[in-house]
Amino acid sequence: MSELTSGDGSHTDGASGAVGPTAEPIPNPGLPEHTPRPTDVDPALERRAERQVAGMFLAAAVLAAAFCVCYFTVDFTTTAFGYGIQNLTLGVTLGLSLLLIGVGAIQWARKLMADQEIIEKRHPLASSTKDRDEAIRAVRTGAAEAGFG
Repeated sequence: MSELTSGDGSHTDGASGAVGPTAEPIPNPGLPEHTPRPTDVDPALERRAERQVAGMFLAAAVLAAAFCVCYFTVDFTTTAFGYGIQNLTLGVTLGLSLLLIGVGAIQWARKLMADQEIIEKRHPLASSTKDRDEAIRAVRTGAAEAGFG
């Protein structure tokens, strides 16, 4: 038999309609106690992490500018190691630029951004019955007009 659970933690047995509290199969362990990171405690480590992240973003910007320069200045007919020099320089500069943006964003999030858990309760996201009925009516009308079975 099926069992339906409502938002208030009670359940309804699909066959009999009996309502009762739902026992969680695995209890909620809660949030672990917050342990500060080294950059939260030591201002010197925080400044070092800031410089690292800023350096990665600056190097990414320089490589993006180098990509533009290589696009217009490197001759596309010359080769080295069997590869076109223009393709090689464009690939290396764009690839490293994107890599540094990604690594910089990860380091920023892991070392500098706040790491406190924030929980926000949410309300049910169901539409009103009138809106749901209207949407179902529109879908059925569209399906009938399109000739779907």
